[in-house]
Amino acid sequence: MNSDDPIVAVRCDGFAMGLLGPLAGRLTELTGKPSIAYQVADGLSRASCRSNESLDLHRALSNHADKFERFGGHARAAGFSINMELMSSLLDDIRKSTALSALNAPMMPALCADAEIKLEDLTVSTWNFISSMEPFGEGNRQPLLVTYGAVPLDVRTVGAGGKHLKISFESNGQRIDSIGFGLGDHPLGTGLLDIAFQLRSEIWQGKTRHQLGLIDIRPSE
Repeated sequence: MNSDDPIVAVRCDGFAMGLLGPLAGRLTELTGKPSIAYQVADGLSRASCRSNESLDLHRALSNHADKFERFGGHARAAGFSINMELMSSLLDDIRKSTALSALNAPMMPALCADAEIKLEDLTVSTWNFISSMEPFGEGNRQPLLVTYGAVPLDVRTVGAGGKHLKISFESNGQRIDSIGFGLGDHPLGTGLLDIAFQLRSEIWQGKTRHQLGLIDIRPSE
């Protein structure tokens, strides 16, 4: 791996396929660069990719869609499988095109979630488990979770100038409240939402109230 490469690509044979995404995310978090973690088996290279704010990785890979056995994803995360004999040339092409399109562009750290979770799987036990990890701080970062396709029930902005965002989500017929500080100007569309969040708890009128602390949000693709 060359430190001057605009993209980090690491072969990870022996790892479970489900770990490739977190591995790529961690590489991007550490280097600030788009990352590809892949393994080779049965004649195919299977890869999971994560990007930063400077590169639409899905678009970059789409230019080679005719080479893939499988391909999908979005701007910040993608996956593909390709004939192992084509993998090296694919990586070379992506490195060259990325170097040209992102020449001297600042590399911003990606927002990398620790786990994907469905809202219906959030229980009091989940909050208690996260709370057991406290205190959070340097060296003990609070877990960042992500949910794709969350169903918003009520959306409104609060605070001076509508700077903050409050959303209630539907989960198994129940409402889950959330607050996103500084997210009031995010475009949300009219459909489902992808959300990155941390679990928050507060005491209100003598009762513990759980809610989601939104870190980032976007319309589902």
